[in-house]
Amino acid sequence: FRAKLNSSPSQQKGSISTSDPLFDRVVWPRLKLLQWTCLPHIDGVVFQTPEGIEIQNPSDVLQFLTMDPTWRLNPKALCILDMYQNCQRVQDMICTQSDPASIEKRTKHLMPALATY
Repeated sequence: FRAKLNSSPSQQKGSISTSDPLFDRVVWPRLKLLQWTCLPHIDGVVFQTPEGIEIQNPSDVLQFLTMDPTWRLNPKALCILDMYQNCQRVQDMICTQSDPASIEKRTKHLMPALATY
């Protein structure tokens, strides 16, 4: 599955829409702060690290963050993964497909240490 850049004026500039709304809400905005980019591609977009490595989809981005020798030791990347994984747990716990913003808010409420992520 590929991501697509949102071009709607109602969407935040540079936002994306993937098949994983939780990734779109929790992971992508934080990666942008770490200088990651999305590049147009014939099938949507590819994610690009600051080092120029291109990654095809959200699940590959998450895998890259856990396996790359540099990124797996990056404290900010670890926080991103921690937040995403805990949001998934909360979503599973409440057994609903609530909107990602609500899941993130509930996660921060249940796990206050994540509020600074």
